[in-house]
Amino acid sequence: MDRDPKKSPDLLIIDQPLLGGLIEILRPKRVIYRPTDAHYDPRTREAERRVVALADGVVATSRSVLDDVLAGAPRVVPTAVLENGVEFERFSEVSESGPRSGAVYVGALDKRFDWRALKTLANAFPNESFKIAGPVPTSKPIGLPSNVIFLGPVSYSDIPKLLNSAKIGLLPMSTDPSNDGRSPMKYYEYLAAGLNIVATSTETLSERTGPGVHLYEPVGDPVPAMAAALASYDGNSLGKAYAGDFSWSKRSQRLMKFIQETGD
Repeated sequence: MDRDPKKSPDLLIIDQPLLGGLIEILRPKRVIYRPTDAHYDPRTREAERRVVALADGVVATSRSVLDDVLAGAPRVVPTAVLENGVEFERFSEVSESGPRSGAVYVGALDKRFDWRALKTLANAFPNESFKIAGPVPTSKPIGLPSNVIFLGPVSYSDIPKLLNSAKIGLLPMSTDPSNDGRSPMKYYEYLAAGLNIVATSTETLSERTGPGVHLYEPVGDPVPAMAAALASYDGNSLGKAYAGDFSWSKRSQRLMKFIQETGD
């Protein structure tokens, strides 16, 4: 089937390899593959290989993910690393915000979440609240202290106010291999909201230089990182300014520049 220039798009960006069939259906002029995670199951890996074989460029959200994609690539294509970004104005400009206290986590509570670290921190800092926003799993660990507060799912529109109520943003990631290349948007959302961050030191996060970020080793003791984050908390204006450079508008400008270069 020949491409109909009147009906086919000039550009198709795919971030899920299982949607690679759209390339054959739409017949775009150019294809950009944007992997956000490393894939380990055979079906998705094979689909990814087929997408890369047809792509004009690959833009990954971390160096680790890009290396993983290229390891199975059937051909050489232009590449770039473009980390996830943040709706900076939404998270940095909150009109109503009372005194800040405690720590907050927003996100999935699945195999990628480190329950051990949360329990350790909550026990070590009994006077701090640990607000956990996200779908509560039925198999959450028993014995969590009472200062761990499960909020359940929180509307995206309400997250900025929730973040602006805390001092510390948590990113406790387990040793699941999928965490190695993750580029969590919460990293920049936390900073844009003026939080310090306590996070597991993954390959990707250890390469970043956000002010007010305190890392601890996987399966290590997170308490010193939390203590340092609380002791140094001052509103993290430097972290907020840093996050501003990762606004989605600036991310999109970089992406468009890459796309234009692949068409030269």
